[in-house]
Amino acid sequence: MNTAQEPIISTVYDKQPDGTYRATMHVSGLATEAQAQAAIEHMWRLFCGEEIEVKQ
Repeated sequence: MNTAQEPIISTVYDKQPDGTYRATMHVSGLATEAQAQAAIEHMWRLFCGEEIEVKQ
């Protein structure tokens, strides 16, 4: 059963017990694993640029 929909991006931040904050982003509604992997790679490039090296 394929219930694919348009991707939805949700974000949230919250305060941690140690007083720091955490921000998270979720992308849902992706139809395939390939789309999920592409979304991760895009976010890595967008938020981390060349600071990270993707190892596969």
